[in-house]
Amino acid sequence: MKSSLAALLLAAVVSTVAVSVPARAEDPEVLRTTSIQTVWVRVKDPAELADKINRTHVEMASKGFRLLDTAPQVENGDTVGMFLTYVRE
Repeated sequence: MKSSLAALLLAAVVSTVAVSVPARAEDPEVLRTTSIQTVWVRVKDPAELADKINRTHVEMASKGFRLLDTAPQVENGDTVGMFLTYVRE
């Protein structure tokens, strides 16, 4: 049990270090030098979310990134955005 907990804590620390670079998708210097990039897509109307995600996928793919993970942001039961994590291919 202790070894499992230690491994989990180590993985959390390594993950935090790997994605701790605060960055914006439109910053070309960050995109050029960072291998993991998280982008936040925010919408006022949840019906627009899929379109914004698709446009973000195309933009990031053109810069050499592929989708790694997604996480919705929900406030008061409403989806207000999505965190999209990409990794450089």
